[in-house]
Amino acid sequence: MFRSFKDFCDRRIKIPVDWEGLVLDVGSGDKPHWRADILCDLYPEDTYAHHRSGGGKAKVSAPLVVGDVQNLPFKDKAFDFVVCSHVLTHVPDIDKACKELMRVGKSGYIELPAEGHAKINDFESHLWWCHKNGRTLTFTPKESMQFDKEIYKFSQTLIKRKVWFEKVIHPNFDLVTVQIWWHDSFDYKVKGPVSETLLEEIREFELHHHHPARNKESLLLKIFRTFLKLFMWHKTRKDGFYLESLLRCPESKEENIKKISDHKYVGAESGERIKVLSR
Repeated sequence: MFRSFKDFCDRRIKIPVDWEGLVLDVGSGDKPHWRADILCDLYPEDTYAHHRSGGGKAKVSAPLVVGDVQNLPFKDKAFDFVVCSHVLTHVPDIDKACKELMRVGKSGYIELPAEGHAKINDFESHLWWCHKNGRTLTFTPKESMQFDKEIYKFSQTLIKRKVWFEKVIHPNFDLVTVQIWWHDSFDYKVKGPVSETLLEEIREFELHHHHPARNKESLLLKIFRTFLKLFMWHKTRKDGFYLESLLRCPESKEENIKKISDHKYVGAESGERIKVLSR
């Protein structure tokens, strides 16, 4: 229990920025980081909820910029710290995504499912196996959606019986995840591209199947997260900021951004629009 709590504190509470620091959560989903000043998610709608462990739509606890980690709509080094948790395994172009994280952030934290864990409990939309060699993240493309169908069926039974997450994952998070804290840059290696066969297999699966939430947030955990935000208030940013000063059009790269409504920003010359969801 103590190890589990310590690991949670290390991963989710002890973020190494002071109250002046700007923090971005990329792929924030239904469990955004408590310290995030800006959120970024490509699919905030309900239609993508089955890709999230909690099975819900994206939670808007801070301004949420709709954007792709492979082509982020932010200026170079706009953020002091970037959180990217359980996102990269969904991304076809790992090289572009990693370069974008280092481009927009001065430092950050990356968390991914460890390869051994992922091969027991496959997430259907994941494209990569990931492991860490020293300080280097290594990504190997999956050959098929499921590593082993019998292991997959067994893991689903454990989830339904409330064994997998409650007895295995939560008490041993340091064993089932890969975690990288980085400053300025991080090392990574990509062992080949994702095959179109795998992408087609996943698309076909998603047309005919829908899984409920696997790791839905309990009421007790929601209360704890609320308490955590109140308890850590002294660590949150007090000064306001202009969102348009952080934005950059992802396609045209234009940095002269104007706000045209509460939910839309536009490149002054390119006319390229950036969508933002507000609390």
